[in-house]
Amino acid sequence: MMRLRVQEFIRAAAMLLFVSGTVTFRNGAPAVNVLVVVGERSALTDVRGVYRLAGVQPGRQVIRVLKGGQPLVEKPVYIDPKASASTQNVSLP
Repeated sequence: MMRLRVQEFIRAAAMLLFVSGTVTFRNGAPAVNVLVVVGERSALTDVRGVYRLAGVQPGRQVIRVLKGGQPLVEKPVYIDPKASASTQNVSLP
């Protein structure tokens, strides 16, 4: 019984993916300390505009980028369930 639960947990965890990327302004400058949200996961960008999210559900998602609680951009994306990671870069207006 316990072995079955462990296998179910491993199978469910395998369906959660990593999403990472870079958020930049149109001029190429990094968007520092902005909030990136995908599903129930969120992270702040670093000084290079890089973010990394773990545990993202595969399938159709929306990347939301916010600064000071104000939405800057929403970008529909498809997170491939066959991949363990997805790179999603975002350019801000």
